[in-house]
Amino acid sequence: MMRLTVAVVSCQLLSWPVLADAQQEAHGAMSPDQIGSAAVKFETSCAPAVKDDFNKAVALLHSFWFPEAIKAFEGILARDTTCAMAHWGLALSRWGNPFAGLKPAPTVALVKASIATRRRPARQAPASAPISRRWHSW
Repeated sequence: MMRLTVAVVSCQLLSWPVLADAQQEAHGAMSPDQIGSAAVKFETSCAPAVKDDFNKAVALLHSFWFPEAIKAFEGILARDTTCAMAHWGLALSRWGNPFAGLKPAPTVALVKASIATRRRPARQAPASAPISRRWHSW
């Protein structure tokens, strides 16, 4: 009986690495070009011309492609300077991974500068979307 128990336990222990490796399928990250806005639909008061770009930028942000998201939100602001939500996306993208713990002082300063930039008076867009309304009153 003891031999049988040892044999069964040995077989189980030897099979665990194989089973664990089977769980590690190749889940390579998509490139930024493959991330689309099909699943992201934000209603904002931004210009209709930047709607798809904004949705893609949010998808990049939520896929942890922070440098590409920053470029996308900056591109949106270049085309629609009144898009308050692009400032929001820029601040979040510069903040980085929310699960990475405490942020270094330069990152905090950069995010505060992004917020201060938005607080400066500018030509206000109509705050017709609820998220934009909250951002404008911030």
